[in-house]
Amino acid sequence: MTRMKSALTLLLIVLPAALAVFLPASAAAAPAPAEIDTDTLDAFIRGQMARHSLPGLALAITVGDEVVVSRGYGQAGRGLPMTADTPLFIGSLAKSFTALAVMQLADEGKVELDAPARTYLPWFTVADEQVAAAISVRDLLQHTSGLSDLGYLPAHGDNLSIQDGAHALASARPTGTPGRTFQYFNANYGVLGAIIEATSGMAYQDYIQARIFDPLGMRNSYHNPRDAHAAGLAQGYGSLFSFSLPRPQPYFAYDLPAGFLMMSVNDLSRYLRVQLHGGQFGGARVLSPSGVAAMHTPTGASGVPYAMGWRVSEQFGYQVIGHGGSNENFLTEAMLIPELDMTIAILINKNSLLHALYASPQISGGVLAIAAGQPAPAGGLPLRLVGLAMLAGFCVNMAFNLRALFNLKVWPVRWQGMKPLARLWDVAGHFIIPAALALLVPLAMRAWLRRGFTLRLAFSMMPDGILWLALGMLLDIIQGCAKLALLRRRRGGRALIL
Repeated sequence: MTRMKSALTLLLIVLPAALAVFLPASAAAAPAPAEIDTDTLDAFIRGQMARHSLPGLALAITVGDEVVVSRGYGQAGRGLPMTADTPLFIGSLAKSFTALAVMQLADEGKVELDAPARTYLPWFTVADEQVAAAISVRDLLQHTSGLSDLGYLPAHGDNLSIQDGAHALASARPTGTPGRTFQYFNANYGVLGAIIEATSGMAYQDYIQARIFDPLGMRNSYHNPRDAHAAGLAQGYGSLFSFSLPRPQPYFAYDLPAGFLMMSVNDLSRYLRVQLHGGQFGGARVLSPSGVAAMHTPTGASGVPYAMGWRVSEQFGYQVIGHGGSNENFLTEAMLIPELDMTIAILINKNSLLHALYASPQISGGVLAIAAGQPAPAGGLPLRLVGLAMLAGFCVNMAFNLRALFNLKVWPVRWQGMKPLARLWDVAGHFIIPAALALLVPLAMRAWLRRGFTLRLAFSMMPDGILWLALGMLLDIIQGCAKLALLRRRRGGRALIL
């Protein structure tokens, strides 16, 4: 029975996350509301923060040119309240900024979307020369480059430059066909960052500052963590059995174009209105209306509704152009609802695998429902309860393992009465099961998430699950070693015969 505990551990780790996939997410369409019920919205946000143990959240909603909601909830960390002007990491929503920069350069005739990436980066290559030559700028924008983190995981330092990060793709093994296979891959946008630098003559961060942040008056937006910290960057949190765990946020310089910009929800709201209003905000125009329309229109042969840094979907009967973001300690959701002339921006300073897969969609779906005049969708267990249930399971699992260790003094007597095959499994199972889990868990996670899987990422996104699994495997191996030691000692005294 003890040897099955690691397998049960795996089930208990994966099951809560798997259940989240099947929860309801939308309802039938409703007419546009006369006005947003902010009292209901406040109650919903505060309830969700309690259900999912969220330390802080910032929310902004606009209708037309009017800011209807702009507020922070909870704590930004370090004793500071969350406000609408508190900077947070925005994760993969940064891709839309990179896409906007590329489209600006396309408007200026400096970039052709259907030209090969090598037109602007002659040195660009991957492990397959034909694939490298076929990858276009549009393929990079729409994640149809044929590359994925199933064929490439960065093995270099975090502070590698954008250009060097693109050079490192020389070892990337293609896992799809350029122009046809959709595979979400951060490094696509790293290459786009290198193209922006090559065609503009500016460093990526300087370009974003000069061509997007400054014209739009985004004064609380940053590409450098030191500047963001000086401006009150929110503390990020991981989740350990639902408890908020303050952690430093890693920063990968080479991945800046894909996921490491920082800004306040008020600044994000300004940017979303540019996206919704044809590239213009106030007196500033940052892109042509046709360029914005192209960014929001999926045209890839893959058939996946991913445009250029934006996903297109239907929720509550409305077209929603949106994108999420997920850093190690932060969650982001941005939505454009053209039919309602509405934008929604949500920033959260806590993240885990379950929060990304379940809490964030539930919160964003509920906010959209209320803003669209519908009741917030219900369903699913709160992550606070899921975390506490996992903690209880962890404690029970550890107790059984420790009890088995303490009871080893009577094990030789039981072992003598076993048949030879049972004796072999009774000892070898303590090594076979952990080895099998060490091999199968990464494969299962890769298949489930359809993404690359590393221990670093796993521990970052589910430290409680990895802690449970690792300690269970370690205690199993210790039991096996202890049994071998007992057998060796007894065999020296000829009390036991193998």
